[in-house]
Amino acid sequence: MVYKNRSFFYIKQTSLIIAFWVAVSFVIHIWVAKNYDLHRDELLFVALGKHLEWGFASVPPFIGFISYLTQLLFSDLQFGLKFIAAIVGAGLVVVVGKTTIELGGKNEATFLSCAAVSLSPAYMATASLFQPVIFDIFLWTLSAYYFIKLLKTENTNFWYPFIIALAIGFLNKYNIVFEVAGFLSALIISSKRSLFLKKQFWFASIIGLLMVFPNLFWQFQNHFPVVDHMNELQRTQLSHLHISDFFVGQILDNAPAAWLWGFAIFAMILKKEEKWLRPLLVGFIITIALFAFGGAKHYYSFGLYPPLLSIGSFVVEKYWVSIRMKILKVVFALLMILISIFAMPIGVPLFSHQNMVSYFQKIKPIIGESLFTWEDRKVYSLTQDYADETGWKELANIAERAYSSLSMDEKNHAAIYCENYGQAGAIELYAKKIPLVVVSFSDNYLKWAPDSLNISTLIYVNNDPTKIRTHFESVTEFGILTDSFAREKNLPVFICRKPNAEWQNFYSNKTAQLKKARF
Repeated sequence: MVYKNRSFFYIKQTSLIIAFWVAVSFVIHIWVAKNYDLHRDELLFVALGKHLEWGFASVPPFIGFISYLTQLLFSDLQFGLKFIAAIVGAGLVVVVGKTTIELGGKNEATFLSCAAVSLSPAYMATASLFQPVIFDIFLWTLSAYYFIKLLKTENTNFWYPFIIALAIGFLNKYNIVFEVAGFLSALIISSKRSLFLKKQFWFASIIGLLMVFPNLFWQFQNHFPVVDHMNELQRTQLSHLHISDFFVGQILDNAPAAWLWGFAIFAMILKKEEKWLRPLLVGFIITIALFAFGGAKHYYSFGLYPPLLSIGSFVVEKYWVSIRMKILKVVFALLMILISIFAMPIGVPLFSHQNMVSYFQKIKPIIGESLFTWEDRKVYSLTQDYADETGWKELANIAERAYSSLSMDEKNHAAIYCENYGQAGAIELYAKKIPLVVVSFSDNYLKWAPDSLNISTLIYVNNDPTKIRTHFESVTEFGILTDSFAREKNLPVFICRKPNAEWQNFYSNKTAQLKKARF
C-alpha cells in the first residue's frame, strides 16, 4: 500500500513539473505575441490559408490548413497565430517530459529536460513564430518518442504512431525525409532490424503513404515546384552558407543545454546500460551528416535535440549520484537556467527595437557575429528574423494612402504589384481599405496572379522601378518605408499611370512564362 501511494505521488510530481514548464513556455510567448509585426513568412502562411490546396510552391499543405483554421477561430489574427505557435511549443515541452519519464527519469531528470527545452533560445525563437519549423520540431520529437518506445519494448504496434507522426511531418516540411533516412538506416544496421519484418511496419507504412499521397500527386500535377523552390533557395540563400555555419549554429542555438545532450551522446557510446538507445544516436549522426553536407541551414536539425535533452537529463540523474557530482549537477543546472534567461531576448522579442539593438551590441563580443549575419553574409545590428517582423504595417499604410490618392476612375482600373510575398502579404492583411487583388510573382502568389491585367494605374512596390518605367508614361514615387529597423527599409511605393500599348502583352507573356516554368 505504501509503495502504491509513493508511486502515485511520483506520477503527480512529474506531471506538476511538466505543467510548470509548459506554463512558463506558454506565458512567455503569449506575453510577447504582439510586440512586433508578423514575420514575412507568417504573412505568406496567412495567404496560403485563404487558398487551400494539397501543396504550395515552397511548402507542403499542413501550414496552410492550420492557417485556415486559425483565421476561422480568431478575430485577432496576429494573436491567434502566435497562440497556435505557443501551444505547439508547450506541446514540445510535454513530449520532452514524457520522453524523460519513458526512459526512467524521475523528478530531477524531468525538471532538467523540461527546463532545457523551455528556456532554450532555439526553441523559444521557433515557438514565437507561426511557421512550419515549430510544427517540424514537435513532430520530430514526437516521432523520436515513439521510436524510443519501439526500441525499449519492441512492441511493433508503436510503428503506427511513429510512422503517422512522420507522415504528418512530411505534410508540414519535406526535410523530415532526412530523419526518416537517418533513423531507419540506423535501425537497419542495428541488432533490432527484425522489427522491419513485422506486419505492423508494413501496414503502418501503407497508412503513411496514403496520407502523403495527395501531396505527392499535387507535386506531380504541378511539375514538382518543390524542386524549383530548392534550386532557388540554393541560389539565393544556401550557396552563401558554409559547413562551419551549420556546426557553429548547432552549438550556439543549443549552448545553455549543450552539457545535457553532450552527456547523452557520451552515455549512448560508452554505457552498456544505454546501448539499446544507440540506434537513436546513429540516426542522429546520419541525419546531422546529411544536413551538414547537404548545405542545410542550422535550424533544420533542431528537431534532433529535444530527445537528447531527455536522454541527457536521465543520464545525469542516474549516474551523478555522489555528493560531489550532485553539487556539480546543481551548478550546471543553475548556469543553464541563468544563461538561458540572459539569452532570452535572442529567442523572443522582449524589448523595443532600439533596446534590442543595444542588448545585441553588448552580447556580440561574447557570442560573435554569426547570429547577426544575414543571408547576404553581411553583419547587421539586429537579427534577420526581427528585421523581418518590422515595418509591414507602415508599408500597408503607405499603400493605403497611395490608393486613397487615386481618382475614382483610377481606382476602378487599378492594381497593386509587390516584388515579394512579404510585401504582398502585409498589404493584403494590414491594408484593409484596399479592395484590389495584390499581384506578385513571388512564391505561391505567382499561381494566384491573374493571366491578364487590363489597368490604367498600377501601385508598384519595388526597390527598382527601371523595368516598369518602360511600360508606363508616368512613374511617380509616392512614399517610402522609413523604419530603420525593417529589412525592407527605404522601400519605395510608386504610382504608375498610362500604360503603353505593349503593357498587356508584356504582362500576359511574363505571367504565362513564369507559371509554365514553376507550375
